[in-house]
Amino acid sequence: MTKFSIVELLIYGGVFAIGLALICSFLSKVSPFWRDLFKRRGRTLLVSLIIAGFAAGGVCKLWRWWDEKSEKEYSSRQIASTDAETFFKRLKRPEKGYHHCAAIWALSEKAQKGGAAETEKIVNGAIEILQDRSRSAYSRWPCCYVLSGIGDVRALPALKERLMDETEEEVVRSCAACALSEFKGEDAREILEQAAKEVKCEEVMSCIKRYLPVEDNEQSLDGWNGGPPDAYQFGFLNDPNNEGKKIGHLKSIRAIKEGEYGVFATSIRADAYLGKRVRLSANLQSKEVKGRAGLWFRVDGDGKQLSFDNMANRPVKGTTEWQRYELVVDAPAESKNIIYGLLLDGEGEIQFRDLQMETVGKEVSTTGIALYQRRYVLYAAFAGGMMLLFGVVWGVIGWRRKCGRKALQSQNSG
Repeated sequence: MTKFSIVELLIYGGVFAIGLALICSFLSKVSPFWRDLFKRRGRTLLVSLIIAGFAAGGVCKLWRWWDEKSEKEYSSRQIASTDAETFFKRLKRPEKGYHHCAAIWALSEKAQKGGAAETEKIVNGAIEILQDRSRSAYSRWPCCYVLSGIGDVRALPALKERLMDETEEEVVRSCAACALSEFKGEDAREILEQAAKEVKCEEVMSCIKRYLPVEDNEQSLDGWNGGPPDAYQFGFLNDPNNEGKKIGHLKSIRAIKEGEYGVFATSIRADAYLGKRVRLSANLQSKEVKGRAGLWFRVDGDGKQLSFDNMANRPVKGTTEWQRYELVVDAPAESKNIIYGLLLDGEGEIQFRDLQMETVGKEVSTTGIALYQRRYVLYAAFAGGMMLLFGVVWGVIGWRRKCGRKALQSQNSG
């Protein structure tokens, strides 16, 4: 959560004050009313502009602070003092001001930090709701993620039953596949492998293949995943030049339609990079890339993207030899996850090796887009535009009134 900063308030206020001064300076050149006003009450107007600038800056700062404050998570104290039944009710109807997944995370944390009895109670409650077909799918699918967040193997039979049931809602089956992929151990993997052979629904099968761990050259993906699996092959290959090292690759396996693309990526928690500038670098090699390819790097917060770079302005095309590439983005204090990997838009093959992520100083320029700052620029532009519109209207009205008074005076004198 970003704290309310007086320094940022001063910066916002200064920018708005300067902007208002420039606007008034422009109006004084095009409007007699503003010109006369500057001559008669220049000092008062200057003070008013400064006050108005800081007021507008304060409004934007408060707007930003409130925006970041919204969709919050439950604190450890709230989780400990609230019973599990209340959080189960909030799975379908999230509490106002909280993230739509806040109840899911709260139940998982409550089970992990509570005793065996509390864990059993939450696991059994989630299984009961998940198996209750009289409930809507939108009140049952969150239970899949509650169970995967807890990681209790007693949930596997229920998740398997929902996944394999051809009469079940697709959203519940897809979430069950995703939940099973989060479990550690062979039991969950065997369920996914069995489902990959027996499930008939194409949409659910697509989810199963996306989450099913695959192996390539006897090396596991180690948390990486990719797809779509019907269009792209992905995984790790043995590096022929460096024994024991891997080469990640992403390759099209059929004709790719316009707009289709493949990814091979992984995700990590952003805790170690909060408030820092992060650089992702790797050596890339491409083969017959007809569209564009490259690394991609994304920082996510609670339900929103914060920073992003996919090398769109410097893509890898055609066939190229090994070359080092770097992506640099900021990870704001509200960051939750960092996702990175390969992107292939169209047909061809892209490979990487010697992948490295590290923090760098602020003297290193970013290469990506700071999405978390873009909306504040829009807020400022909107506020500035409204003030400009108000100033123009005020100037026109004042000018017309002055012209009217002059016309009236000329009539009286005549």
